[in-house]
Amino acid sequence: MTVKKKLLAVALGVTCCLSLAGCGGDSGKQEGGTADKSVARVVETTDVATQGEKKDWKIAVVVKDSSNGWFARMDEGVKQYAADTGINAYQKGPAATDAAQQVQVIQDVMNQGINALCVVPVDPAACDPVLKEARDKGIVVITHEGSTCKNSDYDLEAFN
Repeated sequence: MTVKKKLLAVALGVTCCLSLAGCGGDSGKQEGGTADKSVARVVETTDVATQGEKKDWKIAVVVKDSSNGWFARMDEGVKQYAADTGINAYQKGPAATDAAQQVQVIQDVMNQGINALCVVPVDPAACDPVLKEARDKGIVVITHEGSTCKNSDYDLEAFN
């Protein structure tokens, strides 16, 4: 399996777990959640986790709107994933739900040397050209709720 495919597997696992974490409510418990265990299992069982220094990996998650409560909760999951795995994973997003601003955020994180990009697109058509640029640079691109994006390595949908 190539390094790109292995990184794709890790990024997919991260995205799935973060989606689950975003759906969960606050039960008051600080440990032992299903999403936490799933993240650890994905990282431990993927060969890429044993290659290179995890601290050198960068996974950016770009959301629709960084002020939205849903995405604030998702950011907690991204931060927890980074803490649990040692992988440099972080979340960014525009201040408001705006496709042009989101494209700018994507371009900004691409210039930070990321290995994988997880995007919840505001407007898949507006994001597609910049996602193509990312893929052309060798960045693994995963969309969430972006089934019409043509330039994604994988798309996660809530109900498929």
